[in-house]
Amino acid sequence: MMRFFLGKSKKIRDIKILILGGCILCGCSQFKRPSFEPQDITNVVKESVNEENTKVIKVQEPVEQIKASELIEEFVYLPLETSDESLFAYCNNLIFYKDHIYLLDHVTAEAVFIFDKQGKLEKKLGEKGGAPHEFAMLKGMAIDKNKDQLLLYDNRKRKMLYFTLDGEFIKSEKVNFRFCGQYGMLPSGNMVAATSKSDFNYHLNELTDYRLLYTDTVGLIKKTAYKYDDNEHLPLAYSEIFFCEDEMLYYPPFKNQICSVTDTVVNVKYQMDYDGFMPIDANRITEFGNDEDFGAYSSSTTWLKSAAENTKTLFFTTHNKRKNFYTFYDKKSGNMRSFTTLIFDTNVAFNLSPMYSYKDYFVGVANSELLISLRNYLVNNGCEIPENIASFLNQVKEDDNLALVMFKVKEL
Repeated sequence: MMRFFLGKSKKIRDIKILILGGCILCGCSQFKRPSFEPQDITNVVKESVNEENTKVIKVQEPVEQIKASELIEEFVYLPLETSDESLFAYCNNLIFYKDHIYLLDHVTAEAVFIFDKQGKLEKKLGEKGGAPHEFAMLKGMAIDKNKDQLLLYDNRKRKMLYFTLDGEFIKSEKVNFRFCGQYGMLPSGNMVAATSKSDFNYHLNELTDYRLLYTDTVGLIKKTAYKYDDNEHLPLAYSEIFFCEDEMLYYPPFKNQICSVTDTVVNVKYQMDYDGFMPIDANRITEFGNDEDFGAYSSSTTWLKSAAENTKTLFFTTHNKRKNFYTFYDKKSGNMRSFTTLIFDTNVAFNLSPMYSYKDYFVGVANSELLISLRNYLVNNGCEIPENIASFLNQVKEDDNLALVMFKVKEL
């Protein structure tokens, strides 16, 4: 049986070293961050938060390990083309839409890759420079399904760049506030960005107390939601906006909630009950004046770290006293399986972080090191391998791109 592990290939480690070295050598950037303009906030609507229909999930104590065969109903590997142009090392966002797969790597490649549904590269977006279609610091990605456009956020130029779904540049617009690059588009066409107090949007006055900012045209705030005074001294980067089909979901840092976001209301969809553990007290976040003190506190407590949801199942990661555990929650039955280690006793292997969804599939990623380890284990132990999987695994090379692993979870 093969134990789950988070491995990084030498290629990835080398790229990280080069990037860090480049940051040290280059020092100041040639791109000057634009200043923000005052905005009349008199008519900005403050949307409500609804907790009436919240599903409370009492999280179970995890078992030490669970077999993949107990969870996974079916799976398929989707390799992504490896070439000089398509090479990346991290998957920071992944979107399936129409005939394309959009993958963002803002850590190493600093680019968006557009693949077809067979994993063949169609286009790469990530040229650096001062031209309207070029980037200084690519940080976020979203799809506007209302207009069929790809929106990419430049965190240094403070601009949103608009492209066709095929990657052809349309225009760029100034963003009149700071945020870390977590955003999404509602079916209405409104953009929703997740912010924190540490973004220092002082020019927005009392709107800085709200964590979700709605804009209809980028930079012009029309609505706000989710009032939460996190802490201006701490760069809290754990909040995230993600999707289950067309439903926008958001989890604020350390609140142990997953919210459904619409144009008119924010519904607390799930509330994680960690009473059997040592849950973090979100009300204490404002007490800490530096990362070190807060880090010591947060690492000794339990809180929701990340999540993904498909049409049948909710998946979430829990930080529990310096160690993570993982939970699959069956939305129909209310049953769940929580575990710290996934043992691959089948022909599949993937990382549990990051995790994405597509219809009733979850989508994990697997780097070449993990896939080669799986292949060696199966061969050395005389395991029966289906021909199509054997063919895929035998072709994996050390410097290949990450492969996507799409899988369905059994009814729990």
